[in-house]
Amino acid sequence: MYIERRIIFDKKRGNLYRPLAIYLIKRFTPLSFSEIGKIFQMDYSAVSQAAKRFEQKSEANHKIKEVMQKVITALKEE
Repeated sequence: MYIERRIIFDKKRGNLYRPLAIYLIKRFTPLSFSEIGKIFQMDYSAVSQAAKRFEQKSEANHKIKEVMQKVITALKEE
């Protein structure tokens, strides 16, 4: 599964990969919301909200949760 960098950083509404990347970075790294915000050119509070919203969406939407689990599994394999 290959996702281009530009797609992950795309700010278009409905882009699932950007909040997924934010959530995974927060979950699996010691980076602060402020540091993650610098990567995505966002305010720390926007990063916090994006991670929180993504987690809520993944709990409510089975398909999103499935995609998230596949990405986590792929990351752990490498």
